[in-house]
Amino acid sequence: MGLVTIKDDVIWFSHLSGDPPLLHQLLSLPDGGGIRLVIDGVEGDWVRMAAGKDGRPTLGIRPLGTMVDVWRAYYRDRKGQSVEINAVAAGRKPRAQLREEAVMFVRNDTRTLYETATQAEREAAFQALMDMGKLGWRSDGPYGPRDDLYDRDNDRDA
Repeated sequence: MGLVTIKDDVIWFSHLSGDPPLLHQLLSLPDGGGIRLVIDGVEGDWVRMAAGKDGRPTLGIRPLGTMVDVWRAYYRDRKGQSVEINAVAAGRKPRAQLREEAVMFVRNDTRTLYETATQAEREAAFQALMDMGKLGWRSDGPYGPRDDLYDRDNDRDA
């Protein structure tokens, strides 16, 4: 069992104590890698924060989904307290990781469709996109005064 001190709206690795395997697991996560944790009895998704602009790793995780509201409440109401933290049993992928895998699949699938299309197919797709502007309702007559269009009263000053 590990402990984490509530000091910020994210969990910095320096705030963890009592569970070296969990700390090692968090340190081994890639940037944007997800993990499912149980904190003070509440199970939720967390994601490793991205490295800084200078390339140095950011040694922390931020909450995802419903855990954002839970952690904000902890930070607001229990700042400075330590709570229990545990990793969820191995074998279960966190939702954040599943979502990222789905996004990568869609991106890769879309790129593949574009790369395998012939020049004629690309031009036809572009022309279909441009023709969409011609669809829909069009007025043949003049619009008239703006006040009539919005059913405004023309006698405002009276």
